[in-house]
Amino acid sequence: MKIARFMLGLEETWGVILGDSIHAVSGTPYEKKNVGDRICSLSDITLLAPLTSTNKVPAIAANYGEKDDRDGPGIFMKQPGTYAPHQGNIVYPRSCKSVIHEAEVGVVISKTARHISESDAMDYVMGYTCVNDVSAKETIESDLGKGLSMRWKHFDTFCPIGPHIETEIDDPGHLKIECFVNGELS
Repeated sequence: MKIARFMLGLEETWGVILGDSIHAVSGTPYEKKNVGDRICSLSDITLLAPLTSTNKVPAIAANYGEKDDRDGPGIFMKQPGTYAPHQGNIVYPRSCKSVIHEAEVGVVISKTARHISESDAMDYVMGYTCVNDVSAKETIESDLGKGLSMRWKHFDTFCPIGPHIETEIDDPGHLKIECFVNGELS
């Protein structure tokens, strides 16, 4: 099932994508989906990032190799101001001339999870979505190694997400991850 958040007139709502249309649902995507009678063509609506400002986006930084002297992966949070819709504009801060973009798989957790066993972990996964983890290149170069909490990742629009949550992926370890910038594979 493809679950998306979108604008229906002036109302933000959730829906289920079926073919070229989206069917509005009542409630949040974390509840049982009750498909309503409001149906729209995907071409007539604006998709939003498939999360709200109350959702958390924790991330793991583990790809720095020799540039990073940590013993393990770093953990950071993408703040709500960084969230942007799929195919939305990434707005560069004044101090930034270039960005680094990293295509990632976002794991959508459907319910509160604390102290769960590895064998129960998948019971908490609702689905997966696309995430672009954007960083301001100049800020990385000036801050790396200074303990400045990865501020290069926290500018507005630096976390495009979506276009939807996919609930039917059997093995996310076999997904092909690609990043397109201005329509070109990057």
